[in-house]
Amino acid sequence: APALASLAARHPKDAAVLKALVAAQAASEGGASAAMDAAATLLDLVPTSADDADFVQSVRAAAEGPPDAADKALALMANRMGPKGLDLLYELSIGVSKVRSKAEALLKQPEVRAKASPALAVALDLRAAVGCQAKKALLERATTAGDLRAVVILQPLTVGTSKGCGFLSLASCPAQCAAEAQDMQRAIRAIRARNPG
Repeated sequence: APALASLAARHPKDAAVLKALVAAQAASEGGASAAMDAAATLLDLVPTSADDADFVQSVRAAAEGPPDAADKALALMANRMGPKGLDLLYELSIGVSKVRSKAEALLKQPEVRAKASPALAVALDLRAAVGCQAKKALLERATTAGDLRAVVILQPLTVGTSKGCGFLSLASCPAQCAAEAQDMQRAIRAIRARNPG
């Protein structure tokens, strides 16, 4: 990392050097914050770096690092990486990440939310919708624009359980959204047909 930093100082517009520097600093002890500074410079030069798997992994790892590095990584996701950055924020917001609450807060900011892809936008709306009827109102959008993130939200609402209700919790439980389950299942099938992977 130090040698690459020296090389980057001599060739500040060399994207290949910057890319290597981001990876090296992200992997080095205590280098996550410096890696995010280099990542910001690389995004200035090559905005499509946000689509590079190694770059994405470095930013994702920094979000779980020390607070200063995490804040820089979250800022890159929210403001500099386009839809891919918001996809990363969403992953952090629904997982067990230590920056989960910060990722959720960023996704609620209108200027950040505006960068979401149609698929992410409908997933966010489904998560925010309160009640089965509110979620049902989003099914048309989910059918045409949703991806597997929408399926993950809808599927549990359509399935009952064999136990857990009634006397001694031994009776079966209906689906949470039993009245809307058929419509939701149709949407799920359509989404899966468009997203076979």
